[in-house]
Amino acid sequence: KACVEFVEGGLDDEKNCSSSSFPHDDNLYANALLAKLCSLDGRDEDDKDESEVIRTKFFSALGSMRSRLSLSTGEFGLHLHLREVIIDLEANGYATMGGFYNRFMSDEERLKAKECFEKARDLFKMLKTVDAEMNATKVGLIISELESEINGSGDTPLGLEGIIDVTIL
Repeated sequence: KACVEFVEGGLDDEKNCSSSSFPHDDNLYANALLAKLCSLDGRDEDDKDESEVIRTKFFSALGSMRSRLSLSTGEFGLHLHLREVIIDLEANGYATMGGFYNRFMSDEERLKAKECFEKARDLFKMLKTVDAEMNATKVGLIISELESEINGSGDTPLGLEGIIDVTIL
C-alpha cells in the first residue's frame, strides 16, 4: 500500500513525472499496483472491491504507456524494446490477477482466473525470450490444473500440486 501511495504521490507531482520519464513512471506505478494486488488475500468484500480498483488503475497505466509509445519518435530498437516491456508487464498483470482470482473456491472465480492465465500465456508467447517461454509453460500448467479442478476430476496433471503458488518472473 505504501509503495502505491508513494508512486501515486510522485505521479501527481509534475516536476517528478514528465513525458521524458516514460516508461518509468507508469511502469513503476503498474508494478506497484501488482504488488498491492498480491498482498490482498481476497477473503472479504473490501479486498474484492480494492482488486477491481487496482485492475482499473493497472490497465489505465498500461493504456498511458501504449499511447506514449505510439506518439514517440526515435530509435526503432528502443521502440521495440519498450513495446516488449509493455507486453511483459501486461502478461505479468494478467498472471497476477489470475492468481488473485484463484484464491477463491467458487467455479466462477476459477473461470476468471483461467481466463486471466490464458491471456497471460498468450502474451508471454508473443515474447521471444527464455523467461517468457518459461512463464508461458508455467502458466500453461496452471491452466491445466485449473481445468481439472473446474471439471471436477480432481486429478492434478503430472502431480503439480501447489503450482498455482508459483511466482511468474
